[in-house]
Amino acid sequence: MLKRQILSVAVIAAFALSIAPPAQASPADVVSLSAEDLTFLESQSQVLGIEVQVRDRLIANLKQGKLPESSTGATPVSTVTDVEPGFEVTTKTFSDGSVSKSSIQIPKRSVPGAPVMFDISECRDTSGVGVFPFTNCKVRTNQFTFNIEYRADGALGTNGNNRYFTARIDRIYGSQWSGVGSASGPRDEMLNQYQSGSTPASARSSYQVSIGLIGATQSLTFYVQDNRRWDTSP
Repeated sequence: MLKRQILSVAVIAAFALSIAPPAQASPADVVSLSAEDLTFLESQSQVLGIEVQVRDRLIANLKQGKLPESSTGATPVSTVTDVEPGFEVTTKTFSDGSVSKSSIQIPKRSVPGAPVMFDISECRDTSGVGVFPFTNCKVRTNQFTFNIEYRADGALGTNGNNRYFTARIDRIYGSQWSGVGSASGPRDEMLNQYQSGSTPASARSSYQVSIGLIGATQSLTFYVQDNRRWDTSP
């Protein structure tokens, strides 16, 4: 009798196994990250203040073909602007834990009436009448998967409705990209050279980036309106 009961239990167990759903295999990665990619992401996480567990989740998402929200134009959950050595920095945090830092170099002021000394490594505001030219200002964004930076020349203005006294961007130049994947570019565009009323002057540098099967446009846009300068990405 005992032997028959043991046999019955074995049969029931085998039947249960035969109708149980198969174990779900973890989905295959669609993006293969190199050792250099992972080193970049680890370094960026430290720069951006992203915690290890969040970093690992963002990397797992990236391997599945999902870009961090910081590079998709999503709405941040918090935005904080601080002055750090030499730069005004805006830090945006997104719901998936990704972070972006956009920065504008704080210019040095020239002494009124003194010769203008153009320093190739520093942003400088010069004196003027109605408009106040600036040169060589560094514009930069640090993202989880990339960095873009370039230099900008232009002028602050005092009247956005008067072409002679309105803010403007003369040029952007020296664009550089670093990050995960491969990039082609830059494509430098003057979107609005002059401020028009409440519409700021704007210019953009962008790259076409491939990360495995992911294709994306990564960009950094610079704005000037009256006496303000700022940037956004994308």
